[in-house]
Amino acid sequence: MNNHGSILPYSHEIGRIHNEEPHIVTEQLKAGAKLAFIQNGEFKLVVNAEQSIDVRNGFCYMLTSDNHWQLEHRFEANSQIDFVTIDFSRQYFDTFTQLPQQTLEASYQGVTAISMPINACMQSVICQLHTCPLNSCSTPFYRQAKCFELAALLVQQLETKDNRTAFPHTKDALRAKEVAQLICQDLAKSYTSEQLAKLAGFNVRKLNNLFIGLYSCSVADFIRNKKMEKAWELLAIHKLDVTNTSAMVGYSFAHFSTLFHQHFGVPPSHVR
Repeated sequence: MNNHGSILPYSHEIGRIHNEEPHIVTEQLKAGAKLAFIQNGEFKLVVNAEQSIDVRNGFCYMLTSDNHWQLEHRFEANSQIDFVTIDFSRQYFDTFTQLPQQTLEASYQGVTAISMPINACMQSVICQLHTCPLNSCSTPFYRQAKCFELAALLVQQLETKDNRTAFPHTKDALRAKEVAQLICQDLAKSYTSEQLAKLAGFNVRKLNNLFIGLYSCSVADFIRNKKMEKAWELLAIHKLDVTNTSAMVGYSFAHFSTLFHQHFGVPPSHVR
């Protein structure tokens, strides 16, 4: 887990938690807003020792309070969580609480919690936060900028009139998650939506609707997003060349370069 300080009235944390045993982490928080973006894993949040929230993979959460409050993170055994959290001080409270609150998860003693799926733009920024390509001196400034960009994307999504997506709590959703796991197991493979729908026993429309409910994107967009996230990691962290990276995510060199530039706004050669 990596914690980075800040010259601004906010703090952030980027990292991975692996729990071999059930584990509880308790935070004592001041007035303000806490944003949590969960890229992998599931656990429970408990607000003021009373209200429980199920935190889901692929969702972001905004919790606000105008007073001191307590937050418990309850992790199951053998759980792995990839996350970004951003804590804003009291001076940002009004900015977040004036937003439309379409999806109220909890309200207890002045604490409210809102959840929504992480969209493709957020996923791109989260990937860049986890795999910062800059050196140690410039890393804090890069990550501060990306955290504010991530907060801006969340605010923008909340300001949208209808950002709610029904979350499917069904056996069909579990099968859709199995499809997502299959995709992520080998990103060099190139599946079509039709192939995956047939494997899951759905038609393409139903599988896409399930993916939108679970991951806020279609099957095709999910595949592309995961391939791009992996490509950024291979280039920025493992320092692979563009040719090998494109092969490892199942694209030709030319097609990969075009998609990468469209997704991140920079050509892959600029990341290494």
